[in-house]
Amino acid sequence: MIYLVEIEAYDPQAGAVVVERFATQGYTTGPNDTPRHTHFEERVQDPGNFQRSVFEAGRTNGAASAAFGLIELANADGGIDRMARYAVDGRALRITALADERSPFASRVGVLAGTMQQMEFGWRRATVRLRDRMAALNEPLQKVVYAGTTVAGGMNEAEGAEDDLKDKPKPTLWGRVLNVSPILANRFDLIWQASSRPLASVEAVRDNGVPIGFHANYASVATLRAAAIPAGRYGTCLALGLLRTGSVPSGDLTIDATEGAAGQRSAARVSRRILEAAGFVAGADFVVSDFDALHAANPAEVGTWTGLDRRDISAVLSTVLASVGAWIVPDRLGRFRVRRLDAPAFDANAPVLDRALVLDSGDGIERLATEDDGSGVPAAKVTVRYARNWTIQSKATLDATAATPAIKAFAAEEYRNALAEDASVRTRHLLATEPSFDSAFVSQADAQAEAQRRLGIYGVRRDRYRVPVPRAELPDIDLGDVVTLAIDRFDLDGGKPFVVLGEDVTLVTGTTVLDLYG
Repeated sequence: MIYLVEIEAYDPQAGAVVVERFATQGYTTGPNDTPRHTHFEERVQDPGNFQRSVFEAGRTNGAASAAFGLIELANADGGIDRMARYAVDGRALRITALADERSPFASRVGVLAGTMQQMEFGWRRATVRLRDRMAALNEPLQKVVYAGTTVAGGMNEAEGAEDDLKDKPKPTLWGRVLNVSPILANRFDLIWQASSRPLASVEAVRDNGVPIGFHANYASVATLRAAAIPAGRYGTCLALGLLRTGSVPSGDLTIDATEGAAGQRSAARVSRRILEAAGFVAGADFVVSDFDALHAANPAEVGTWTGLDRRDISAVLSTVLASVGAWIVPDRLGRFRVRRLDAPAFDANAPVLDRALVLDSGDGIERLATEDDGSGVPAAKVTVRYARNWTIQSKATLDATAATPAIKAFAAEEYRNALAEDASVRTRHLLATEPSFDSAFVSQADAQAEAQRRLGIYGVRRDRYRVPVPRAELPDIDLGDVVTLAIDRFDLDGGKPFVVLGEDVTLVTGTTVLDLYG
């Protein structure tokens, strides 16, 4: 196996982007290749390693992770000292593989595509540090902040004042949310902001739990400000995520509001809109078919809100995707993938990991407990919390108003609970667990269905294995794929299906350790 490394960098001396090419074994492209007659210098001493996991290592929920190691290039002769002047941060790096030196260039397969952080130079070698692709999601989702320039009434804006909102991120609203407290962005003209993005509707506005009536929708902040809105009513500017009350509220102003078209508020659809709003490009930065498949698997309506808190893209995505048991993680080519954790089922076309394939190196195959709460002991009851109340209000305060009993009950608690239970699990497992999961679901029926689905996953014994295999035998296996583990140990003689939750790849040894769950 030959590994080819292509490095893009900015050369300040040339004033241009250049491409440097290296390999574990010298290789030259042919006359019909692109690029043609191009040599890859034999300088790659270690093509690196990388780890990916759909959740935190050993867990079946939580945030995904992807970490990349170092690439080491021989430089005892000083032949690549020129690269010390290069700017490589954020520049592209690609690793591909060929079977041997006689293989045509067109037969190479992608191993890793990413970006670099920096290069380090020693007397004998240069080291390339790769940038974690997940870092692209660790950026603030809300790039727009309040200017703090709304200092008097009659101004056709809602930017807050210097003493309250200046430089604070504007809120964003995704899907459908309940009982949110919008931001008073123009205190002189009573203009409130629920989202810096367009809204599809504002279904309800309440003053201390008591509904106030809708007046009209307006096309701009100027027309909303100038409108004659009666006391006890409200107007909206849905295009700007704004509303205006006709009088000063007597208590907490809360709203139910929706973003996105009907049928387009699933975890998959909301997550895709979040990515695109953050500048990620469909097809290039994420795989569209993944989002379509996830939407088909669970089209239930979800919603989340950022408020004035500075939230990273990854945190907001995790909140939404975790509702349906899904994850987002980059593939080896740097594209983000989304898939859902399902109980693995036998697949006749799935790779079979048997004695001939599993490596007897290091600790060999390992059966481990998960890092979930309860260490993977089966669950007798699963709770999915849903219909988040974004503004918890005192029942005693609401009791003094004309709020309905339903509103009083809803506003006093942050979540509702949907339960799925199997009492027979406690007979088999004396330490049976009762995991709970927060969700962004709006309806009880959708939360109930998800609780039942998760009971099907966690209500039976599941095993976790770490299995070392030769990478060349399974080059296309990816996170979320199903494999069959069939060995004459651990009661696996007849084979058992597992889902791949993680991989630890060491290119120099050609070894992949798969983290399996099933």
